[in-house]
Amino acid sequence: MRKYFNKLYLSIALVVLSLLTMVATTYAWVGLLTSTTFDEFTIDLQEHDTENAEYGIMASLDGINFFEDLGQHITEIKRKILENVGYNVSNMNDNRVKQLFSQHKMDQCSARQYNNLVMGEFRNLYDLETTNYYWFDLYLSVYKIGETTAEDSSKCLDLYLRDHLISAVTDESPEGYYEYNLFNSVTYPTVSDSLFGKKILGDSLVQNAIQPGTTVDGKVKIDIANSCRVAFEKYVAVDKGHLEQYEHGAIHTGLFIYQKHGLYPTYNPDTKVYNFGGVLPNKYNFAREYFSSTHPDFQMRNVPQEIIDRGDIQFADDGVVNHIVVPSDGVTISKMIRFRIYFWFEGWDSNCFDVIDNKTVKLNLSFSTKSPNED
Repeated sequence: MRKYFNKLYLSIALVVLSLLTMVATTYAWVGLLTSTTFDEFTIDLQEHDTENAEYGIMASLDGINFFEDLGQHITEIKRKILENVGYNVSNMNDNRVKQLFSQHKMDQCSARQYNNLVMGEFRNLYDLETTNYYWFDLYLSVYKIGETTAEDSSKCLDLYLRDHLISAVTDESPEGYYEYNLFNSVTYPTVSDSLFGKKILGDSLVQNAIQPGTTVDGKVKIDIANSCRVAFEKYVAVDKGHLEQYEHGAIHTGLFIYQKHGLYPTYNPDTKVYNFGGVLPNKYNFAREYFSSTHPDFQMRNVPQEIIDRGDIQFADDGVVNHIVVPSDGVTISKMIRFRIYFWFEGWDSNCFDVIDNKTVKLNLSFSTKSPNED
């Protein structure tokens, strides 16, 4: 009978509190989010089978001190995030850390010059370096529950990322959709192109693809979580508690960059919700065209090709794209594995414009040893 580990449930509610900049009209594209932050999140470790579970997941923020419940260490996570982006918080009390954390701003930015294993330097849309994003390290390992059976030192972690990863569901908008009045119309290209309903996905065309020549005008409704990204930088497993092994040539083994929506521009006639696609080339990128139409000086800035080719994954709870730790990684009772977790607003995303201001985005990291196929 398969033994299940604990379920690490990490829920980060990101409170978006943005000040809009005025230039002839209100806009927030090209790095003009000036007070966007998140301040509320909880971490909870749960077992799938409380009565029969023999092994569980332990988590750590420093690779040394492991806990069965990280929910009591929220302030320490905030401290780590601030420290990671350059703040000196060593002598700050908890109240000051909480205050500073709530004031940390975000840019609409991208990780540049990355490879398929490691995130690159973050820069805003004017190609200036920024620290206005979030990242922290999370170490995972296995521990024995109780003493009814002998410890199995060969037991390896098998871990999935489950449930809804990113959402914008709030009391204000239960579906996570927000309406926005465009200050000018945008017309998609009139030539046929594989991005618009011609791209074959499996055996079918993109459902509800926005057609060439469509003019987007007036009021639009979008899911503001579509502009978010969550990345997991994965490392090789090392001896538990020996953080120094990560400081001396630790090997990266994978990089997962997740987005909520699909790549292709769509319009759902039932919900009347637009998804303007992911990171698309200039003429297909709604946010860039929308902004450039009233700010001609920005037309000289092209969507970076390496960001277009990055290959962000549409998150789906299907047990394939979210199988982030496999037994061959070798995470046993005596080992630990590190994930460096990033969250940011993808500045070149076609949905990343000022409708995202003053809204709440929620990040839900739910790690489980139970595959979705076992539900």
